[in-house]
Amino acid sequence: MWRDLDPAERYFWLFDRLDPMNFVVIAELDRHIDVSGLGTALAEAQARHPLLRARLAVDDGRVAFAPTDAPLRMRVDTTTSSWRAAVADEFDDPLPLAEGPAARARYLPLPHGRSVVLLTLHHVIADGLAGVRLLQRILRRLEGSDTLGPSEPVPPALHERIPQSLRSARATLDVVAAVRAERQDLASPHDFPAYSRASGGRRSRFDRIALAPAAVTELRARARAEGATVHGALAAAALQVTAEVFSAGFPSVVPLASPIDLRRRSEPPIDDEAVVVAMGLLCTPYPVTADDHGALARRVTEQTHREVGRGESHLFYRFARAASFAADDDGFAAFAAMVEGAPKNLAVSNLGVVDAGGDPSWVHAVSPTLSPSPNQLAFVAATTYGDRLLLNVATDRSKLDDAAAASFLDRLAAAVGGEVEGG
Repeated sequence: MWRDLDPAERYFWLFDRLDPMNFVVIAELDRHIDVSGLGTALAEAQARHPLLRARLAVDDGRVAFAPTDAPLRMRVDTTTSSWRAAVADEFDDPLPLAEGPAARARYLPLPHGRSVVLLTLHHVIADGLAGVRLLQRILRRLEGSDTLGPSEPVPPALHERIPQSLRSARATLDVVAAVRAERQDLASPHDFPAYSRASGGRRSRFDRIALAPAAVTELRARARAEGATVHGALAAAALQVTAEVFSAGFPSVVPLASPIDLRRRSEPPIDDEAVVVAMGLLCTPYPVTADDHGALARRVTEQTHREVGRGESHLFYRFARAASFAADDDGFAAFAAMVEGAPKNLAVSNLGVVDAGGDPSWVHAVSPTLSPSPNQLAFVAATTYGDRLLLNVATDRSKLDDAAAASFLDRLAAAVGGEVEGG
């Protein structure tokens, strides 16, 4: 075996016992591509990145990465009528973690000379940025403008690269004290009757909101005028729509889950090209009312900076006690009970601007999307590619009916100045 899973990796491995923790990177192309060339590029990518050649071995309580000879599987799909439906299928189809690899690809040639490549990875081996960079390299290889070199070493565990000052027992106690002080007068998170607590049997739904260049410019100007980041503005809109659609209305307290990139905050910094989990999480409850978008956007922005600065995103997996749940039925049951008892939350992830400068001209967009966790109302993944802002929205039909999901989607699109894409 190569090495044991660290707390971040083990956290996502535990979630897989409830529902598959697959995420999908979507490449929308303005042409059809050579299937054999894509297969070759995928094989070269697998040869380069060890975690694409890994399986998960469970032995006497240990869960570790171990090598596998199984190839990265690619499926050519000429029958699926909607690539959005194919994304939802990828969420719910488990990856063979025990045999490996924890990744696969799907190519969909579409009418009018367009096509889509879906790269599905398990969250135990990678995060959204890693997946986006990997798929970009694969597409560039098809054009001959990039190379996928020899194998890299197995990446070290994330927590080995977090500065000691941000992962010590003292740091943990300080952060816990700060969190308690900030939330001592805050009401408990509200329930969301429109969202079922039914467990298991996830049936994912995937939708897309797109902001045209003029709408992106307007959103950025609005956020700047409010003293907020684009993430703060998007999160505020999503929080308000959540309170309006999923609960009895305003006021409401809605927990917001925010994935945070830790690449630059690690020592040494983690390479953007590495296939690895290099993200932390924040989960913060926010009071939400109907008429304070600017104030809420500013508060999300300021609170996110505050929490990241004190290391809260680094320490999330310690707070979640990922390493304390045994790799057996009792441990899985205890983890499931913890998730069941946690407040329902909304996830808004902003990958930011994807550097498309080296991509072939026929690449229309590359963006990631993730299925919601069992206690998440929706997972909204924001990416700016070229001059468009894409919001990939994933929900679970087994917990949220189509009418509520469509209402959330339509109102969020209106709130941010985007349009719901069809098809």
